[in-house]
Amino acid sequence: MQKITIHKKNGLFSSFYIICLILFFSACSSSLNPPETRVDEVIDVIHGIEFSDPYRWLETQNSSETRNWIDRQNNYAEKVVGKSAFRDRIEKRMKQLTSEINNPNSHAIKL
Repeated sequence: MQKITIHKKNGLFSSFYIICLILFFSACSSSLNPPETRVDEVIDVIHGIEFSDPYRWLETQNSSETRNWIDRQNNYAEKVVGKSAFRDRIEKRMKQLTSEINNPNSHAIKL
């Protein structure tokens, strides 16, 4: 029999994945459409390996275009999540996850 070990870090990503799925299916069930997102053809070649980065323009966080995109995404998310019965659970879990990320030793066993 194979022993499966679940690490705390994987648990965080699993929880985040579940939250994203909840948000996705909530969005699908509504008549709202997410804002358009520009896709660029940006390819970096590092040691002969190509890496596509179609959303690199979003890395410039202070540009007016990026700020506008963030505002539109936030407005959309508020419309979708605002109607969700899971809003309080999502908010509580996101706070827990960010707290664990910002303080990784909070769950460490002290000897």
